[in-house]
Amino acid sequence: MRKFKNISLATKLLLVTGTIISTVLVASNAVLIFETRHRVSDLVTRIASTEARAIASEIVSEISLLNGSVGATAASIGNGHGEHTLDRKGLISMLKANMTNPLALGSYFAEADKAFDG
Repeated sequence: MRKFKNISLATKLLLVTGTIISTVLVASNAVLIFETRHRVSDLVTRIASTEARAIASEIVSEISLLNGSVGATAASIGNGHGEHTLDRKGLISMLKANMTNPLALGSYFAEADKAFDG
């Protein structure tokens, strides 16, 4: 404590001013770091959400296209079978036509023994 009293007034003022400035700078940098981290986190979340929605929309549109194609094929098969105008070869070619969509994993048809074409 005695050494502190022997230091000149100018030195004491410089020490106190330096300490105050350092404290203010550390505090303001901490606030800036927190705000920047929060903004970046929000921005990344928004971008990820937007990209996920875009990808989901692409998948939905492809599945809707496949669903429409499969529905039309099913209706055609039903009408052809009901009117007895569809044979097994025509049925297989209709099922293969659905395989042009990359989301289609396979086209299948099952029947009881000799139930389709007698």
